[in-house]
Amino acid sequence: MPEDVEPSSRFVSMVDPATGTGTFVVEWLRRARTSFLHDGKAADWPEHAREVVLPSIHAFELMLGPYAIAHLKVALELHDENVVDDAPNILLTDTLDHESHNQLLFEDDPVSGEGERAAALKDGARFTIVIGNPPYDRESRRTLAPPASAREASLATGCPVFRRS
Repeated sequence: MPEDVEPSSRFVSMVDPATGTGTFVVEWLRRARTSFLHDGKAADWPEHAREVVLPSIHAFELMLGPYAIAHLKVALELHDENVVDDAPNILLTDTLDHESHNQLLFEDDPVSGEGERAAALKDGARFTIVIGNPPYDRESRRTLAPPASAREASLATGCPVFRRS
């Protein structure tokens, strides 16, 4: 185990570095709930979500519009599941910006505070899962013929294709 990892910390820690409107985050919540309910403890889900699931979810978004929609979608999903949480870890930030942010923090400025929280996560957090979808051009996707083989797909995209045995 790396020296700077706390042994008592939770192993699963997810980040969506370009969350957009939060679709993957909402799906993560739904799947976490389904997995939890497999044991039949529906009454315990809200507490489990607050104490275990939500602290392990982190998402970054650069654009204000999708960021606001992601917050709304997550809030609606949590409301539907009777989970009260006033601060999901969806942060307005540039994922690729790792410069020091020693900004003046004003007491009533939530944007500055959020920027500092994002900088702290990017500098010191360990994420075991990174989710998201790569950018792609939907028009060209519709007009191209599908690759004949996994090898051809790998060569075309530059991404290795793994198959289950």
